[in-house]
Amino acid sequence: MLFRSRPPAPAAAIEVPAPAPAAQAPSEPKPVVVQSRTFDYQIEEVPGWVVQRELDVSKKASKGLGAVRIRLADYQTRIFQDGPRRFFRYAEEALDPTGLQRVAQAQIQFNPDYQKLVLHRVTVWRDGKPLPRVKDARVDLLQREAELEKSLYQGHVTASIVLSDVRVGDIVDVEASILGENPIFAGMYGTEFPLGGQA
Repeated sequence: MLFRSRPPAPAAAIEVPAPAPAAQAPSEPKPVVVQSRTFDYQIEEVPGWVVQRELDVSKKASKGLGAVRIRLADYQTRIFQDGPRRFFRYAEEALDPTGLQRVAQAQIQFNPDYQKLVLHRVTVWRDGKPLPRVKDARVDLLQREAELEKSLYQGHVTASIVLSDVRVGDIVDVEASILGENPIFAGMYGTEFPLGGQA
């Protein structure tokens, strides 16, 4: 699974809360800052403005859907005085052994020059029971410039969240946020939202 600071199509669910101009950022518990290689990220609770979506883990996947099934894809954005905050939630189920590698490794792309990565929850659902993994997941922040051959440097890094002991039938549920926006926009904001996709 791959998250970007601007979500690509396709996806399966959308939530666009009403923007809150001049809103003050809500008071949240103090985040835990984690250093990984050259960059760092934070671990904190899901912010209060996020509309929580129910993930029905009781439904069994139909056969013939391929190696992976998307169980939930949710993107929410809210504007604060210090910039936009984008919340992502993505849950995938491994239907056979060939889908395990994809499900067990989530990737989140952002630019650390002006954005911060916040992990909220990383949960493995097994037999209907949640197994919290956010603190023991291996997170590597890798710098990959896809267009270096064109002499284009964007400064993006990819946070690779790798989980061990993921089994067929497990649902990997990742909740994270990207905070901040490119200062070149000088307080203006625009984004895009996926309107559908294959689930």
